[in-house]
Order: sequence, then C-alpha cells, then structure tokens
Amino acid sequence: MRANRSLPILPALAALAASILLWNMPGAQLLLWPCKLLVTFLHEGAHAVAALATGGQVASIAINPNTSGVTYTLGGWGLLTSTAGYLGTALLGALLLRLGALGGWARPVLLGLAVALGAGTLVWVRNPFGFLVGLLFAAALVWISRKASAGVQEFVFLLLSLQIASNALLDSFNLVSMSSTPVFSDALNMQQMTGIPAIVWAALWSVLAVIAVAWGLAPWITREKSVSTTRG
Repeated sequence: MRANRSLPILPALAALAASILLWNMPGAQLLLWPCKLLVTFLHEGAHAVAALATGGQVASIAINPNTSGVTYTLGGWGLLTSTAGYLGTALLGALLLRLGALGGWARPVLLGLAVALGAGTLVWVRNPFGFLVGLLFAAALVWISRKASAGVQEFVFLLLSLQIASNALLDSFNLVSMSSTPVFSDALNMQQMTGIPAIVWAALWSVLAVIAVAWGLAPWITREKSVSTTRG
C-alpha cells in the first residue's frame, strides 16, 4: 500500500525561529558564534567568486573574531561583486534547504563545503585568526562527512542550512538599519558606484533574501513525501 507523510516542517520552522531569536537574546550569541563565523566565510567567499567570475582578482580575505569580514578585490564588475555577499549567502542557504528536503545530500554537501572552505582559506585568507578558523571548519566538515553516522550528517546539514538561511536574513535586515548612517558596508559601496542611497540597496537585498529563503522553505511547506511499502 502507499502511505503519505509530510516533511518535518514544524521542527524546521522551529529551528529557524529559534536561531533568529537566539541572535537577538543577550548572551546567547556565543552559542551560535561558530555558525556566524561560517556565514561570514561564505559571504566573503561569494564576493571573491563574483570578482573572479567577472574578470577580477582577489587580493585577500580577512575574517575577524567579531564575525566581521572584508574581501579585497582588483578589477571585475563592482556592482556584482558588492551584491554577491548578501544575495549569494541567501541563495546558498535557500539551495541547501531545498536539497535538505530531497534527502540524501548531506554527505556530498558537507564534503563540498569542506573543500571550498579549505581551498578558499589556503588561497585567499591572510589574517591568522581567519586562516586558523577556516582550516578548522574544513577539517571538522571533512570528519563529519567521512566518519559520522548518516543521522548525524543529516542533522548537521539541516542545522547549517537553517543557520545560513536565517543569518542571511538577519544580516540583510541589520544592513537596512545600518545604512541610514555612513558606515562602511556593501550597500555604501553600491551608493558610491551608482548614486542610489545605500538604504535602497539594503532594502532591495532584504526583499530578495526573503524571497530566496521562502523559495528554499517551499518544499518543506508544500511537498508531501510518498513512501511505498509492499507486503508479500
């Protein structure tokens, strides 16, 4: 016979909501500090990839203990390079959420993230803190993808997917509040290149980030997984 069961949307949404709440609770940020650092690596990596994809070069990347980061590039298309950080992270989080709904992607994705982090750290990261943390992240993901049980791999994969997606939203929202003042940011870079106020770029990226994450969550909300069983 054929039985249908829904994807575990409630646990997924609860984890997402808990992540957002924790980032706004005093003292709780320490618990999610490693995840925030990972998102910073991905954000800066998106800048680097965009610069390379448009004919530019990456001089260096710095990742700081306060979870800030900066990517120094030469050439390339500045509009895409500046946009890639926030939107690239949101799109990656959305893609991982969709892969999580399919199942069976935990091990290859974790291993792929490990390779990308390790290679990016060795080639681009120049400050000691960022270099050490980048290699530790890569090593941890390799170990999980090679040694951990399938259940642990799925758990880590879903946790990272939710963290990347939720932090992409939070970072975009925080950028909106920052952009009313002349604080150095990707949005300010866009203002200097286009003349359009930084807060407009920040608001646009926030809207697109919401759309991307909603797309990522869609399978968890609407899709039913069919399980076929046969009796002899």
